[in-house]
Formats: sequence, structure tokens, C-alpha cells
Amino acid sequence: MSVSSLCNTTATVYSWTKTSDLYGGWTRTSDARYAGMPCRIQAISGEERMTYASQRVMVTHKLYAPPDYSGIDPEDHVVDADGTRYRVQFVRDPDQMGHHTEVVMEQVQGGIH
Repeated sequence: MSVSSLCNTTATVYSWTKTSDLYGGWTRTSDARYAGMPCRIQAISGEERMTYASQRVMVTHKLYAPPDYSGIDPEDHVVDADGTRYRVQFVRDPDQMGHHTEVVMEQVQGGIH
């Protein structure tokens, strides 16, 4: 069975690009690396924290994609078809046979920096 048959949504993977600005600093822009990537996203853990009197919820997800998307990088970020944003934490080919790509991600509340 191919992983493509299990994909139930799509997502776009964005990469950061740094360019120098007119003032000697850097500007970061985000470019789509993979648009319309077929995938399956599942929540794998969740945690609530109180930090400086504010509550933060951290949810970790795993994304499964066909092996064609093995170029995803831990510096990338993902936006799914519903507009939910994730920060890529780890990417692997679990069986080292090119069957599928697994991406561990953290769901992001608000913007991605």
C-alpha cells in the first residue's frame, strides 16, 4: 500500500530566505518549497504551560507524505489546507527505503518567526 492512498489533505511547505537590506542587516522572506503537497497530519502530543502568567498550549503533530517530499528541512514551516501553521522540528525516512517521509512539527499559535 502506498502512503499516497492514506493522504487526506494538502499542505504547503515554506522555506526561509535571507537577503541583505539597504542598512547592512537581513530581511527574511518565506518562499513556497512545496505547494499542494498531499499528506496526512495527526496530533501526537499536547501540553499546557503557564509562563509569566500567560497560558501556552503546545501541540506536536506528525505529517506523513510521499517520498518525493524528503527535501523538507527542519528550518521550514508548514501551512495545512485549513490554514493551521506548524514549525518543522524533525524530518526522517523511517525505514530508509524511500517509502514515505515523516515530519514532526509543532503547531504554532499566531505568526511564525
